[in-house]
Amino acid sequence: TLTRAAVAEVPLRTELDALQLYLEIEQTRFRDRLTVCIDAPAETLDALVPDLILQPLAENAIRHGIESDTGAGHVEVKVFREGGSLVIEVRDSGRGPGGQVNDRVGLTTVRGRLARLYADASEFSLTEAPTGGGVARIRIPFRSAGG
Repeated sequence: TLTRAAVAEVPLRTELDALQLYLEIEQTRFRDRLTVCIDAPAETLDALVPDLILQPLAENAIRHGIESDTGAGHVEVKVFREGGSLVIEVRDSGRGPGGQVNDRVGLTTVRGRLARLYADASEFSLTEAPTGGGVARIRIPFRSAGG
């Protein structure tokens, strides 16, 4: 992580590798209470994404969606291409944000980084999923690390 400190964007595959390390720690912590699914098609893995953008979203999903509940929970990361955009969703099976979404340090940082890197060409939202739980959604321009 420290060797990547000056890097603004990395290929999605690099970002997912870092996220996987974090999620493995959380799965050890929560044992059978936390299951994780990452769905990122091969055609998205070379897309450039902000470095370390997913970890605060996963941390938020676990803290507010899994940790606050005594039962088992699920976190899903879904990535797909939609036209000229890359869309990344981090979903949890918790109670959802309800009508109150307070940006704390993690979400404020995500919003700020997206604005600095992409200006108006990015979108970020945190909403309640129709089936319950929260959904953090990022939309950024699709650009391949290969050019």
